Amino acid sequence: MILGPRHRFGLFLLLVTLLASAGEARAQASVRLAFGVCPTLDAGRVRSIVGAEIGELLDAEDGFVEGEDVRTEVSVACDESIATLTARDAQTNQGLVRVVQLETVHPIARERLVAIAVAELVAAMGIELVEPAPEPVPAPETAPEPMPEPAPEPEPVAEAQPAPQPRRWIAVSASAALDGAPIRGAYGATIRLDRGLREPFGVAVSLASDRSSAAHPLGTIRAMRLVAAADATIGLYRDRFALQGSLGVAVGIVRMHGIPSDAAETGGYAFVAPLVAPRASARACRWFGPRVFLSAALELSAIVVGADGYVFEQRFVSVRRGTITGQLGIGASF
Repeated sequence: MILGPRHRFGLFLLLVTLLASAGEARAQASVRLAFGVCPTLDAGRVRSIVGAEIGELLDAEDGFVEGEDVRTEVSVACDESIATLTARDAQTNQGLVRVVQLETVHPIARERLVAIAVAELVAAMGIELVEPAPEPVPAPETAPEPMPEPAPEPEPVAEAQPAPQPRRWIAVSASAALDGAPIRGAYGATIRLDRGLREPFGVAVSLASDRSSAAHPLGTIRAMRLVAAADATIGLYRDRFALQGSLGVAVGIVRMHGIPSDAAETGGYAFVAPLVAPRASARACRWFGPRVFLSAALELSAIVVGADGYVFEQRFVSVRRGTITGQLGIGASF
C-alpha cells in the first residue's frame, strides 16, 4: 500500500501524539516498588493491591533505574516471620522503614496487609494520593485450625501390678531344732531351692544336716541327721516381699554314736538308721535389691521312722518324736 504526502503527515502526527501521551503518563508515575528476597509473599498480588490503593502514582515497571522521574522508591524484603519495607525519597535521600509481622497473620491475608503498609508508607513520605487512602484494615485473625477428629477411646486395661520377684531362688539357712528331753536341741544348716509354677503354686527341694547330743552318767550319745526333702508350696508374692506355706516329706539317715565316760565299764558303738518325717512349714522372704533377700522359716515335722539309742539295753534316746525347727538364712533369686 502506497501513502501520499498528506497521509504520511497524518501518520506522523499520530505517532507524536502517542509518544507525548506515554511521556506524560511516565512523568506522573512517582512511586517505584521493588521486591528483594521474599519467599513468603506473592509479589504480583502485592503490586496489584498497591496499585488499587495509590492509583497512577505507582510505576508499572519493577526495580529502580537511575535517572528516571521517580520521587519515592519502596523496597520489600521478607523472611518467614517479618516483612521489612524501606521507602526512600529520591530528591532528599530521606527514608522510612517499617516492619510488618507475618507469623501471626493467616497466609491468605499477608499480601493485603503488606500492600496496605506500603500505601501508608508512601503517604507518610508526603506523596499526594490520587484517591484518599482507606482506613487501615486490621489484620484478620488467624484462621482457626481444624479440630482434630476425636481419637477412639482405648479399651480399658487392667492396672498393671508391680512385677513380682522371680520365683526361682536358692537360700542357705542356719537352723535350730527343739526335740525334747533328753535331746534338747539340734543345730545345723539347710540349703533350699524354690521354683515357682503356676502362681501361687510351686515346688521346693532342700538338703539339711544337724547335730544333737544327750548326756548320761555313763557317757554321751550323739546323733547326726542328714535328710533330703521335697515340698509343695503355695504363697503370696509381691515386689519386695513373699509369704509361703509348704507341705512335704523329708527322707534321710540318722547316725548315733555312744561315747562312754571314763567311769563306764563298757564301750560305746555307732550305727546308722533310716529316717522319714512328714513336715509343714511357713516362710517369709524380704528382698533387698533385685536379687538378694533374707528369709525366716518355722518348720514342724513328725518323725515316723527313726532310731533309738540304748544304755545297757534300756532305751535312753529316741529320734521318733515331733520336732520344731527355726531357720534364718540369706538367698538370691535368679
